[in-house]
Amino acid sequence: MTMASMGPRPSPESVAASFVERNVASLGLRSGNAELHLADVTASRAGYHVMYQQVVDGVPVYGSMVNVFVDWGMVPRLAISGASEVRPDALVPAIDGGAVAAGLHGIGLPVSDPSLVLYPQGDTARLAWRVGLQDAGGRDWTVFASAVDGSVVAVLDADKQVTGSGRVFNPNPIVTSDDPSLRDNGDADSPVLDAQEVAVTLLGLDGSGYLRGRYVDVQAGKGPNAKEPSETFSYTRDDTRFEQVMAYYHVDRAMRYIDSLGFPGIVDHPQEVKVDQFAYDNSYYNTANKRISLGRGGVDDAEDADVILHEFGHAIQDREVPGFGVGHDAGSMGEGFGDYWAVTMHYSTTKAEWRPLVAMWDATSYDNHDPAYLRRVDLNLHYPADQTGEIHDDGQIWSRVLWDMRLAFGGPTADAIILEAQALLTPTASFQDAGRALLAADGALFGGSHVPAITGFLLDRGFTV
Repeated sequence: MTMASMGPRPSPESVAASFVERNVASLGLRSGNAELHLADVTASRAGYHVMYQQVVDGVPVYGSMVNVFVDWGMVPRLAISGASEVRPDALVPAIDGGAVAAGLHGIGLPVSDPSLVLYPQGDTARLAWRVGLQDAGGRDWTVFASAVDGSVVAVLDADKQVTGSGRVFNPNPIVTSDDPSLRDNGDADSPVLDAQEVAVTLLGLDGSGYLRGRYVDVQAGKGPNAKEPSETFSYTRDDTRFEQVMAYYHVDRAMRYIDSLGFPGIVDHPQEVKVDQFAYDNSYYNTANKRISLGRGGVDDAEDADVILHEFGHAIQDREVPGFGVGHDAGSMGEGFGDYWAVTMHYSTTKAEWRPLVAMWDATSYDNHDPAYLRRVDLNLHYPADQTGEIHDDGQIWSRVLWDMRLAFGGPTADAIILEAQALLTPTASFQDAGRALLAADGALFGGSHVPAITGFLLDRGFTV
């Protein structure tokens, strides 16, 4: 029997190239002199990551990359772009790179061969020679010297990720004190609440003295940005900077956990968080500016790690599927996943009967349960009978599916399946789409070994598979 040829199998490079060609403008490349050059192709648990370097008239733009995620089925799933419109101050060097290197060598340190780059600086990009320096102790710097006039454009310390320290609630003072009667009392400081702060290590700081690093960029909405040249951020909880430390620690910890599960496309750029941004009692993630904004009405939202992590849950979904959450089902799943993400991140530090409760500290300002809580992930709700039409309520149907998976498989396995499944969806996905995605994700990651259990959890909630 003769089989008809199906043609050559597409490569991740060809799939990504076709995607880029169709989406040039949305990737930040509108000018005629800007282009992308293939830089690298790497693989993760779920597929390939095709990296492109932005180039202008043959000169690479420093730090300007595009990452296109192509799954194992050769389907482009996500593109994260650092490319942008640049206005070079020059494209032909007036000063020879060798002369720049020789001048730097004169300070007595070994110098690497120079390379020509465009270094973004505000609205322009400086044509510069990039040169590496190393001292006797093995410490490295990168120097960017103008190829126009020889002036120093920038000096980067290779050891820019530094470790700091701070104090936070982890996850909240009710859990750590085992006392559900504690109250905010108008954000007043007190010895009993001070005693619930725990010392933590702040990883990946950029050395600027601000709460800014590899995974998180925290800014103040009210009051000053926390800045400590010593990298020690220890404040009492009536200080607005305390909430900034909370946001940095809990988002950074979640990012590192996701990275450990093998999802580099989620964690490839810092998450911006604006703390105490407005006076009313609400927080949200904005898909337009990609920012988490945390309010200060009632209990300051950034004092409760669950609120921070719930909003980061929306950011995770938007990083996997840009614009996720359109329509009732997708919106409900967004709220349900946010609740699940908050409680799973603190599973090991919360006693068993409180583990399903979301935002216990924040809820003390509006809820009369003992202990207080905003929502829970263990309710015996069914689709469609128990739907109310409100996405936060109906999200509890979906969060129960995820919670059952967590209890049955453990955190790392359940979370890997859940994160992989979300990357398969569209912004308007239905509950049924998401159920099928869970089964497909388990098939891709674990050979379908959890499919019977996941099927059971979906059927328990009333979802067909």
